[in-house]
Amino acid sequence: MDYYTEYPDILPKKHTGKHWYLRVMLFFVGRAFQSLWKLDKNIQQEFNMLPKKFSFAITILPDGPGVFLQKDAQGKLRYKGKLNDEADVMIRFRNIASAMRVFTFQISSYKAYAQNGISVSGDLAATMGIMRCLNLVEDYLLPGFITKKILKRKPKTPWLSKLLKRFILYISIIFGM
Repeated sequence: MDYYTEYPDILPKKHTGKHWYLRVMLFFVGRAFQSLWKLDKNIQQEFNMLPKKFSFAITILPDGPGVFLQKDAQGKLRYKGKLNDEADVMIRFRNIASAMRVFTFQISSYKAYAQNGISVSGDLAATMGIMRCLNLVEDYLLPGFITKKILKRKPKTPWLSKLLKRFILYISIIFGM
């Protein structure tokens, strides 16, 4: 009697609900990066330091969803949607569980990196700029009581200005502007 044929392989569970949630969240984050590049001077400063044709991707391992953004020839940040493995900087969540903790706003992206939930390949200085921009994106997308838990320092933005930028951001995410 062969031990290996007697007991079948145990296959991991499918995470279809989590997979679709993360796909939607990455879609919103990608579109928010593109929209906030036009609205927020801090994000513009971070990306203006990077070369033209610079690209980065955020993805979830092993076969999770991802997002790809690239600066075009004019220096504008563009949401490309489909994942491209030839990005200058790759930010990879190690698994769906670590991505869920970040995108359900239980921990910050910095804390996930410190807990080895995120791996990075590419230019480290550019990666840190992207992570700072990701925190700004979270600050604009989420209400204050959530961002208070996950962000160390919230950017000081006048209340009315932030409200107007949020409104423009939500409209531009929906319509892809």
